[in-house]
Amino acid sequence: MNHEPARIDIEHVSVSYNSSPALEDICLQIPHGARVAVVGPNGAGKSTLFKVLVGEEPMDSGQILIHGRPLGHHRDCIAYVPQREEVDWSFPVTVEDVVLMGRCRQAKWFTKVSIYDREVAHRSLEQLGIADLSASAIGDLSGGQQQRVFLARALAQEPHIMLLDEPFNGVDAPTQEAILNLLDELKVRDVTVLVSTHDFNLAMQHFDYAILLNKRLIAFDKPEKVFTHARLQEAFSERVMIVNGHAIIDECCPPAEEHSHNRK
Repeated sequence: MNHEPARIDIEHVSVSYNSSPALEDICLQIPHGARVAVVGPNGAGKSTLFKVLVGEEPMDSGQILIHGRPLGHHRDCIAYVPQREEVDWSFPVTVEDVVLMGRCRQAKWFTKVSIYDREVAHRSLEQLGIADLSASAIGDLSGGQQQRVFLARALAQEPHIMLLDEPFNGVDAPTQEAILNLLDELKVRDVTVLVSTHDFNLAMQHFDYAILLNKRLIAFDKPEKVFTHARLQEAFSERVMIVNGHAIIDECCPPAEEHSHNRK
């Protein structure tokens, strides 16, 4: 593993779908070991940003550096947990199978799974509190359990950088607590973590930095400096209200999420 700082340099990155901008000239530098909340309305480009970072979406322009080298040189060091809606839960695999997939970038394809790979997978399941489910079919689990399995798969990858796309959506309280505990553990390990969320209170309480995004970068700073009334209005337009010091976002009729678009 590369032990240099896992800083992320995003330099003038633009992405479009069917000639419609998804990200516009994004520039920021994320420090090694930072815990960053990525916040913005639906369709703001949060999922697109994550997919660009793991090479699933090409850039129209710009570049991304990790460990000071261009994107692609260290893909094995980035773990990505997509939104649950993007996963085919009917695929006939066990929980252990899914978590072992996190070891595929550490071992070569078509090689036998090593004892160490299984030990890492088991430790990851234990850390998320679901080791007893290792032989269960992934499709038989609850939504919260499925989320924990994919977090365990990402953890088994032993990443320097972890991207979690809306991990708190639709999960129960124990799973939310397990995710927050995992974030604390990753912080201790100096793993750089980016989490997309709509929960401002969560972002304020548990993250070092916040990215406020609406196709273009509106702000990147400490959460208390990012979530000002003026900046939230800029990101969410008339859909933001401040009640008793808390931001309330009306997204009853949001635009479609960016991952639903088809790229030319």
